[in-house]
Amino acid sequence: MIKQIFLGFLVALAGALVAVAIGTPIPWLLGSLILTAAFKINAAKISCHVGFRKAGQWIIGIALGLQFTPETVQLIKHLLPYVIAGCVFALAIGWVGTGILYKLGKVDFTTAYFSSTVGAASEMVVLAERNGATNIALVASSHSLRVLLIVVLIPFTYQFLGLKGDISTQLQVAEYSYLGLLKLAVLTGIGCFILDRLNVPNAMMLGGIVVTALLTANG
Repeated sequence: MIKQIFLGFLVALAGALVAVAIGTPIPWLLGSLILTAAFKINAAKISCHVGFRKAGQWIIGIALGLQFTPETVQLIKHLLPYVIAGCVFALAIGWVGTGILYKLGKVDFTTAYFSSTVGAASEMVVLAERNGATNIALVASSHSLRVLLIVVLIPFTYQFLGLKGDISTQLQVAEYSYLGLLKLAVLTGIGCFILDRLNVPNAMMLGGIVVTALLTANG
């Protein structure tokens, strides 16, 4: 098991380094994702410990939460109707997909619902199993395919078309301290622990996002 985890790490690292070298968008995500998926499709004996997966979700949550600056919060307030509309649209598409999969795929409703609803792949699998879905493999494969297509196609499409955002940004040197980083780790860790104990789906990422966003939004 340790060997499989170590090999999985090496494969992901190699994929990321190759992606950096050839200049792909978001290389540390896409490179490791694509190469790891390629190895797993070919039945390679690589693995990732659940603890490492949770740690990764925690770090991603913190990274996302740090984007919620006071300026970003004001922008979100301005665009709030569109944000709500997007959420409603995503939920509606999920229900449409549920109906199509239930009717044409000949699966039980629970499997169809958790296969079509937008959410984290691992959490959807857990929720599907918890709620009695009969085809867990379908839930896992549908979300894995969805994430793979979106994460891979959209960045490459934008890069190919030369599309960029209309908000000008400048590189800034962020001031930080190791003590502040330690405090952030402790506070987000507590948030993740509380949400996990409450059985909140995707607790590690949500804990990191919520706590960090609250701290960042308040300066």
